[in-house]
Amino acid sequence: MLKAGKQYLSSIELERRLGDPMAPNNPMSFKRTIAADERDEYPAKACAYLERWGFSRFFVPVEFGGKLTSFEEAMSLIRVAARRDLTATIALAKNLLGSLPVWIGGNDSQKRRMAAVLLGGNQASLALTEKDHGSDILASEVVAVKKGERYELSGQKWLINNAKRCTLAVVFARARLEGARETFSLFLFDKDRVAKSSYSYLPKVRTHGVRGLDLSGFRFRKCRLGQDDIIGSSGRGLEILFKTFQVSRPAISGLSLGAGLPRALLNFGGFERCRLISYAACRFSSSFCLVICLS
Repeated sequence: MLKAGKQYLSSIELERRLGDPMAPNNPMSFKRTIAADERDEYPAKACAYLERWGFSRFFVPVEFGGKLTSFEEAMSLIRVAARRDLTATIALAKNLLGSLPVWIGGNDSQKRRMAAVLLGGNQASLALTEKDHGSDILASEVVAVKKGERYELSGQKWLINNAKRCTLAVVFARARLEGARETFSLFLFDKDRVAKSSYSYLPKVRTHGVRGLDLSGFRFRKCRLGQDDIIGSSGRGLEILFKTFQVSRPAISGLSLGAGLPRALLNFGGFERCRLISYAACRFSSSFCLVICLS
């Protein structure tokens, strides 16, 4: 018998905890997942169920109180959860994407702040894209203007997962320094440390699938951030972001592996059980045609 590597033991435990997806009283049953999606409803119960088990703890390094020792383990957990509820898994996997820039480039104080948020059951986000520029991040217009020892953040970030629900968000922006010099930097935006009037939310973006996601955006109006809110140092935004993607993209592929192949096989199995496929060879003129009859 093959033994699972230690990086997969937590996934086996989670799979057992999630139980039978066909059971109607299961908070992550397929029936409840589909019903919530059809209502455009945020999967609060499914997210809470995963968090009670400790899902987001695997996105926080051990030295800061979490259980993150292997990104392979994090990817495997995302894959298991995505098989049950893709919307809930995307919502919580955003905690990984939103925290990675801090783990990679942040100082100890910033890492402790992020760890406290995730271990406390709250959420993080990454505010990267803008409506007029999409993935062309070098064309980003959100700007942080240096005013003495502080920065004033202005502009809009669009298509941001967890925008309304997060406590912390990593914001990619142009940092405008003295003498009109600009660099790209990452800022740690903490809703509890800024004036409520300095930011608001963009409308929810409607989608064909995963319709319950908190997918909206930020509108910043001279939101005042401190020097200690810069992740790494001024001008390191692109560097830290590219390092983040080297980790996040393989890990987030667990979403597709979980929601795609297993569901396709399950659907095919259900189809095969309730359909009779028969093959008949029929001759027309000098040719033979293979006719597949579904009855």
